[in-house]
Amino acid sequence: MERNGLIVGLGNQGERYANTRHNIGFRIVDKMALMQKELFQHKKELKGDIARIKTDRGMLTLLKPSTMMNGSGLAVKKTADTYQISVERILIISDDVEMPLGRLRLRSSGSCGGHNGLRSVEELLGTRDYYRLKVGVGRDPDVDLADYVLSPFTSEQQRACEEIIEEAALVATAFFEGGYQTALERMAALRSKK
Repeated sequence: MERNGLIVGLGNQGERYANTRHNIGFRIVDKMALMQKELFQHKKELKGDIARIKTDRGMLTLLKPSTMMNGSGLAVKKTADTYQISVERILIISDDVEMPLGRLRLRSSGSCGGHNGLRSVEELLGTRDYYRLKVGVGRDPDVDLADYVLSPFTSEQQRACEEIIEEAALVATAFFEGGYQTALERMAALRSKK
């Protein structure tokens, strides 16, 4: 059965943010597009960059909002409405400072946890009940949180970062292919190999 889906990587547009912790969502959907040999195109009316991938499971839409983090929900809502994708078929990928680098957490609902991008998504979708894949980026208690998430990964962290980007891309693909339970199973299988 064909099912359309939307996978959103949260981040901030622009070169100065490219390799920051807050942009891990962008990097994951970039990886997904690369795996499918697809390119992103800017869609002004959707407030973001879009890559659309036709699969035997349906049409997968990847989105990188161009609104800056605290306006991400607008791009998610416009894209979901345009392509008629229900909330149950949307996965939001974001950074999470409360988890160590290299950890993934998949949730079907919950609070935004202080994340401005998730807060915006929650407000525009009108619900806390949407799927989100949180990617641990760690936290430095000696650095202001806003400065920390907008700073780049250290060279030592880059290897772990590349690994988690690949894993998250596989989990997100599993979500599109088979839903929440399939994604949880893929995540467990990846963990068991470590």
